[in-house]
Amino acid sequence: MKKPLKCDVLAEKLSKRKSTESGFCDLFRFATTAEKCVTVGILLMIFVVSMGFPVSTIIYAETVSILINRHDFASTNVTLMLLPLFGGGRQVYNATLEERHEAMREDAMASFLLSTALVAILISVITFAIYILNTIALRQTMRIRGVFLRSVLSKDMSWFDSKNTLDFASKITSNLDLLKDAIGEKLVTTVVLLSGFFFHMVVCLTQGWQLTIVIGGVYTVLIIGCSIFVGKSESRLTKREIASYSVAGTIAEEVFNAIRTVVAFGGEDKECQRYAESLKSAEKSGVKKSFYSGFQSGVMWFLVFGGFGLAFYYGIHLMVLDFDLPPAERVYDVTTVLIIVLCMINGSQFVTFTIPSLETIISAEGTTVAIYDVINHRSLIDPFSEGGKKLDQFTGNIEFKNVRFQYPSRSDVKILKGISFSVKKGQTIGLVGCSGSGKSTCLQLIQRLYDPYEGEVLVDGVNIKHLNIAYLRSQIGVVGQEPVLFSTTIAENIRFGNPEATQEDIEKAAKIANCHSFIEKLPEKYDTVLGENGAQLSGGQKQRIAIARAIVRNPKILLLDEATSALDTESERVVQKALDKASEGRTTLTVSHRLSTLRSADFIIVFEQGEIVEQGTQEELMELQGHFYNLHMANQAASLCDTDDESAKEEAAAERRKRPSGRVLEEDESVAEIFEKARAMSLRPSQKEPKKGVMSRIMKLSFNEWKLMLVGCFCSIIVGSSFPISGVLYANYFAAFDTCDRATIYEIALECTLYTLLLATATGIAALIQSFAFGKAGVRLTSLLRKWSFSTVIRQEMSWFDDPKNSVGALSARLSTDCANVQGATGSRLAGILQATSSVLIGLLIGLIASWKLALIVAITIPLMLAVAVFESQYAKSSAAKEKDAMEKASSIAVEAISNIRTVASLGREKAVLDKFIESIDVASQEATKSSKFRGLAYSLNLTMNIFTYGIAFLAGGYLMAEGQMHYVKMITVIESMLYGAWMMGIVLVYAPNVSMAITSAESILNLLDRQPKIRNPQEPKDVENVTGKVSLKKVKFRYPNRPETQILRGLSLRVHQGKTVALVGPSGCGKSTCMQLLLRYYDPDEGKVEVDGVSTQDFALGRLRSHVGLVSQEPVLFDRTIAENIAYGDNSRDVPIEEIIEAAKEARIHSEFVTKLPLGYDTPLGSRGTQLSGGQKQRIAIARALVRKPKILLLDEATSALDTESEKTVQMALEKASENRTCIVIAHRLSSIRNADLICVIDRGQIAEMGTHEELLNNDGLYTKLYQASL
Repeated sequence: MKKPLKCDVLAEKLSKRKSTESGFCDLFRFATTAEKCVTVGILLMIFVVSMGFPVSTIIYAETVSILINRHDFASTNVTLMLLPLFGGGRQVYNATLEERHEAMREDAMASFLLSTALVAILISVITFAIYILNTIALRQTMRIRGVFLRSVLSKDMSWFDSKNTLDFASKITSNLDLLKDAIGEKLVTTVVLLSGFFFHMVVCLTQGWQLTIVIGGVYTVLIIGCSIFVGKSESRLTKREIASYSVAGTIAEEVFNAIRTVVAFGGEDKECQRYAESLKSAEKSGVKKSFYSGFQSGVMWFLVFGGFGLAFYYGIHLMVLDFDLPPAERVYDVTTVLIIVLCMINGSQFVTFTIPSLETIISAEGTTVAIYDVINHRSLIDPFSEGGKKLDQFTGNIEFKNVRFQYPSRSDVKILKGISFSVKKGQTIGLVGCSGSGKSTCLQLIQRLYDPYEGEVLVDGVNIKHLNIAYLRSQIGVVGQEPVLFSTTIAENIRFGNPEATQEDIEKAAKIANCHSFIEKLPEKYDTVLGENGAQLSGGQKQRIAIARAIVRNPKILLLDEATSALDTESERVVQKALDKASEGRTTLTVSHRLSTLRSADFIIVFEQGEIVEQGTQEELMELQGHFYNLHMANQAASLCDTDDESAKEEAAAERRKRPSGRVLEEDESVAEIFEKARAMSLRPSQKEPKKGVMSRIMKLSFNEWKLMLVGCFCSIIVGSSFPISGVLYANYFAAFDTCDRATIYEIALECTLYTLLLATATGIAALIQSFAFGKAGVRLTSLLRKWSFSTVIRQEMSWFDDPKNSVGALSARLSTDCANVQGATGSRLAGILQATSSVLIGLLIGLIASWKLALIVAITIPLMLAVAVFESQYAKSSAAKEKDAMEKASSIAVEAISNIRTVASLGREKAVLDKFIESIDVASQEATKSSKFRGLAYSLNLTMNIFTYGIAFLAGGYLMAEGQMHYVKMITVIESMLYGAWMMGIVLVYAPNVSMAITSAESILNLLDRQPKIRNPQEPKDVENVTGKVSLKKVKFRYPNRPETQILRGLSLRVHQGKTVALVGPSGCGKSTCMQLLLRYYDPDEGKVEVDGVSTQDFALGRLRSHVGLVSQEPVLFDRTIAENIAYGDNSRDVPIEEIIEAAKEARIHSEFVTKLPLGYDTPLGSRGTQLSGGQKQRIAIARALVRKPKILLLDEATSALDTESEKTVQMALEKASENRTCIVIAHRLSSIRNADLICVIDRGQIAEMGTHEELLNNDGLYTKLYQASL
C-alpha cells in the first residue's frame, strides 16, 4: 500500500488565504513546485513543437505550387525552403516533359518524407506531454480530494450546523473530474492548438504582412472578442449550474439517508417533485450555456470559411498587382499566397477547435470556487492540529465555570445560561432534566465539539481550548443516544474505539457490553460486514456494539448519553452493570431519563431550561422534594404495576379470551445447512448480461426531444458537408492560375469567393443551431436521467439499499456523475461525430467522382484513424469502469464519515478515515494512469494523422500527375474534399474518452432503470374499502436477503384484532422490529403470509397499504425542512392544514413546551437531520408526524425511549389516546409502558414464546416475568 499523501501541510498552508481565487492559475494551487516546473517545461516544449503545424502548411504550399509549376511551365520559377532538404524542388530550365515528370516524382517523395518526419516528432512530443500532464493532473486532483476531505473533517460542529454537506459526493467526484480534465489533456489540447494558431500567424506575417494584417487583424479581433464575451457568460452560468446541482445532490443524499422514513410515509412522489424542482435552475443555466456556445461556434465557422474566401480573393488580387513588377521584386506569388491563406485558415480552425477544451477549463474555474471556499475556511477547532498541550498525566477532573452557550446557527436561543459545576477524578455524576435543557450540550462541550461563547470548560485545571484536540478526545469515551456504526466489519467498528486493540481486547469489550453472544451466532462472527449504519441490526444490537467500542477505548472520561435507552430490560441490567464497572476509576458523566440507572452516581445535577436548579446526592435531592423528587416520583409511578387487587386481576384474566400461542416448533437448522444455502446462493449464475445498443437506447430516451435532435442532426450534416464542399471551391481557385489574363483571374476568384461566403453563412447559422439544439437536448436529457434515476432508486426494495454497493455515497456519486457523463455522448460530441461522418462520406463521393484511383489511395488512411480511435475507446471504457467503481467506493467512505461527523470526531477517527479514503482514490488514480498512456498516443495520432495523409496523398497524386493521368485541380479536389473530412474526424476523436466514459455511465444508468424492484405493486392490486386494521402474521419465516445465513423469524404467527393494542417484547435482535418492517412491506417473508384485513400485504398497492400505517421509529429521522413541514410529512397525500399540525404537536407535547418558544415557531428550519435538537425534541416531532397521518394501524418502535420521565408520561398518554379505535403494535423495552396492552407477545429467537395480558404473563412465571422483574 502506498504511503498516504501528506494533506496536512498543504491544507495548513492554503487555508490561510483570505479569499478564494478563481482564475486559471488557481487551478494549480495544489500542485507541488516540481509539478509546476514540469508543467511549465512541458507547455514550453509543446509551444515550440507546435511550430510543426505551420511547417506542415509550408510543406503543403510548396508541394502544390511546385507541382502546378511543373505542370504549366518548362522552367522552375518557384523559390522553395523545405522540399530541397529531402531532394525535392530541383530547379530545371527548358526541361522536357519526361524531365518535368521525373522532377514531379522527386517533389512528391520529398513531400512525403518531410511529412513523415514531422509527424514522428509531433507524435513523440505530444504523447509524452499528455502522459506527463495527465499524470500530474491525476496526482493533483487526488491531493485536492484528500485536502478537501481533510478540510471538511477538520471543521467544528458549528460549521456543519450552518453548511450543507449533503452534496459532498458531487463535489468530490464530478467537480474534481472536471478539474482533472482541465489541467491535464484539455490543457495540452488548448496549448497545442493556440500555439499552432500563434505560429501560423507568425508565418503569415513573415510571408506577407499586408495580406496578413488586413485579413488576420479582423480575424483576431473578432475571435478574441467573441471568446472573451462567451467565456465570461459561460463561467457565470457554470457557477449557477453547479450551485443548482449542489442543491439537487443535497436533496438526493438526504432522501437516500432517510429512505425508510420516506417510504413509510409515502413521500416518494413528494421527494421526486422536490428533486425535479431543484434541477430547473440548472436546466435553465445549461440551456443558456448552449446558446452562448452555439453563438461562438457559429461565429467561428463563419470566420473560418468567410475568411478563407476573402483571403484567397485578396491574395490573388495582390498577386495580380505584382505581375507588373520584376520577378525579383514580387512579394506575392502562388506559393506565398498559398502559405498565407492556408496558415490563416488552419490557424483559425485551431482556434475553433479549442472551444470545447476552453469550455472545460472555464467550467473547472467555476466548480473549484466552492471547493476552495471550504478549504480556505479555517476551523478554530481543528482535530488535525498539532498545536495545544498534552498533559504529563491526564487524571480526568472536569470543571465548568460560568459557561454560556447557544448554537451559532440559532444564536437567538440560549442553551446554557451561566452554569458552573465540577467533577473530581473517578466520580460518576448524573445529568437529568427535561428534553432540551442542555444536558447533552454539556457533553459536547467537554469533547470540544463546540466552544462556549462565555466561560470556561477545564480538564485537570486547564482550559480545554489550550489542549491538543486529538489528545483530548483520545482520553474520552462516548456512547451516544443514537448509535452510529460504520459500513465495515463488527471487529473494525469496535476497534474504532482503540486502533491498537487486539482481537482479544475486542472480544473482552464485547462480552462486557453483552453483545459477544449474538456476534458469535453470525456465520462470519466478528468479520461480519455491517451495512450502512448497521441497518440490519436491531437498535439494541447496535447500541451494545457502540458500548463495546467505548469500553475498548479504556478512557479517562466516560460520557454516556442515554447509553442504554435502546436495550431490552435484561440487556440493560447486564450492560448497566458493565458500565458501572467500566466507570470505576474513571470520571463518568451520564445523561439519562431513567433515574434508576443513576443509583450508583456520586451526585446528580438537575437542569431546567439551561440552568442548574439542583445538585447533590440522590438522597439529598429526594429530601429537598424539588425538581428531582418530582422526576423520581413520576419515574417510579411509570415503572410500578398496579397489583393491589389480586382477585380482580385473576377475574380479568379468566374473562379474557385465551389466544393460541404463535410458537411453531421446528428444529434449528444445522450450521452445515446454513452454510450450504449461503454457498448455493453465491454460486448462482449472474443475471446481469452485457447491454447491447447502449447509446441507441439512450437516444430513445431522448425521444421527447426528437424535434431538437432532428434539427441538430440536420445542421450537423450541413456543417460536416461544408468541409468537402469548401475543398471543391478551394481547388477551383487554382483554375485561376491556368491563365495570365487578369479579367479571367478576377472572374474565377470572385465567383469562388461568393460561393465561399454563401457556404460560410450557411455553415455559421447551422453551427449555431446545431450547438444550441444538441446542447439543449443534452441538458434536458441529463435532467431527465437524473429524475428517472432518482425516482427508480427510491422505489427499490430495502434489501437493495442494504447492499454496500448501494450506499448513500455510491448512489449520490452515481446520480451526479453518470447522468452528466451521458450528455458527453449526446450533446456536442454527437454533433461532432455526425459532422465527421458526413464530411468523410461526402468527401469520399467527391473524390471518387474526381479521380477514383487517388480517392481509393487516400481512403486507405481513414480506417487507420478509426482503428486507433476504436482501440483507445475500448481500452478507455474498461479503465473508466474500474476508475468509476474505485471512486464510488471512495465517495462512500467520505460521505459516510461526513454524515456521521459527530461520531467520527468523538472517536478521533479523522486521520483513519482520511487514510482509507486516500487509499481508495489511489486505486482510481492507478486505473486512470493506465488509460492515459494510450490516450496520449491516440490523441497525437488523431491530431497529426492529417499531415501524414497529406504526405501519402501528394506522393500518390504527384506520381499520377507524372503519369499524365490527372490534372492538378482534380488532385487538389480529391485531397481537400477527402482529407478535410479526415482531419475533422481526427479532431472529433479527441473526445473519445468522453464518449467511452459516457457509454460506461449509460450502461450503469440503464442497469438501474431496467431494474425491477423485488417489492412492487401487484399486477391486479386488491382495493380493500374501509380498512379496519386487523393484522395477521401466519407462520412467517424470514431471513434478510443480504444475510441469508441468519434466520430471523422461524414460523411466527400472530393475530391483532381491530382497535387492539399488541406489544412485542423480547431480547434485542429477536425479530420485533422485523415484524414491523414486514407489515410495512420493506421486505417480503420467505414463507408464510402477512395480512391486513385478511388480505395479503403482497396483494395491496404499496402506497395504499402504507397509507393505513403510521410509524414512530426508535431513531427519529427528520428532514431539512421546517418544523411544520416535517410534521406535515406524515400525510403526503394532501396539504395538511396548519391547524392539524398544531393539534398533532400539542398531542405530542411539543407545541407550547418547545415550538412556540422559538423565534420562527413552526417555520423554524431544522437543518440536516435536525442535529441541533435534543433526542427528545426530535422524537416528539416524529410522534406528531405519525399522529397527523391518522392511520388505521399505528406502529410504535420504542417511540418514547428518548424522552425524559415527565415527557414520556404525557406523550404516553397522548399515544394511548391516539391508539383509541386504532390497531396499535408497540415495541418497548420499558415494560411499564405496555402494561395496559390488550395482548403482550414475548418473542424469543424468532418465535412467540409467550402471549397474554400483563397479569396473565406474570402469573405464568415465564420469560416475561424475568424481564419484568429485571426492569424493577
